[in-house]
Amino acid sequence: MASPSFVLEDSRGNIISNPGDDQIRDIINQVGRGIDHCILRSESTYIQTSSSGKGLMVEFSDGTGVTQVDRTDFSPQEVQEFFSSFKKQDNSWKEKFKLSRVNSPAKESPADQESRPQFNVKDEVNHALKREGRYRLRRFIRRGLSLLTGLFIRRRMFK
Repeated sequence: MASPSFVLEDSRGNIISNPGDDQIRDIINQVGRGIDHCILRSESTYIQTSSSGKGLMVEFSDGTGVTQVDRTDFSPQEVQEFFSSFKKQDNSWKEKFKLSRVNSPAKESPADQESRPQFNVKDEVNHALKREGRYRLRRFIRRGLSLLTGLFIRRRMFK
């Protein structure tokens, strides 16, 4: 089985394909000191870290949902070990911590965000115009029928 390809991206948009441990360590050491976060991803899985004020926090997705480690004071060295384990597809590091699912759409990976249906202004405007057109047509028909009915009744009364 071929090993998956990984991409390391920081909050400035710098991308490193198949990063080595030294590159991962260098980027993680910059989190909170020049960059806001970094993410290591492969296909539909990822691990990311960001500064929490007291240290670093870690969030990951195994493809079934987003999970956050309930600790927010990791050292850069600990996070680097998590990223290296993730890259080796070794999930044993997760067993040491309390984990919680995150349901916020803002916490989705970039791949998840791209696959989610996007709001399309053109379609929404088109739909609204069709609704308005149908409403106006029905109103025009009702008024026309009322007018014709009124004329018909008036004509019969004055005969």
